[in-house]
Amino acid sequence: MTYNDAANLIIATAWDANPKDAVDLVLSYGDLTARRVREEGVDAVMLGQTFGKALAEMVESVAAQRVDFSASDRDPNHKATTVYLYGPTPRAEIRLQLADRVLTFEYGPMFDGSLGDLRRTVQFTQVTLGFVGEAIADGFSR
Repeated sequence: MTYNDAANLIIATAWDANPKDAVDLVLSYGDLTARRVREEGVDAVMLGQTFGKALAEMVESVAAQRVDFSASDRDPNHKATTVYLYGPTPRAEIRLQLADRVLTFEYGPMFDGSLGDLRRTVQFTQVTLGFVGEAIADGFSR
């Protein structure tokens, strides 16, 4: 399994997708293009051109930097991340905390402000990303 495969699996399971809908769901979210970073001076594609690539990068990075992503909030090397998936119109966001700085990467169309009905938000953190990334790095040997 690759980190891209893992990102696709996380997208499908985060939405609790029916098998018949999983491919369309993964394509809808995975192909969202990087739109912007809320903070100035950071490239919107720093994590990847698409949400799928950025999520794959985060799965790999969190596992590789486990100590920093597990550190206390008071630790100077503390890192954290939270991923948000919004629907029914696919949009996504990755919030990456690097010590005292938070970077918010946005993917997909701008939120149009309409409240609509049956809106949904799914959220997960570095815990999910780390466990999946470590399993891939270890070759699922445990």
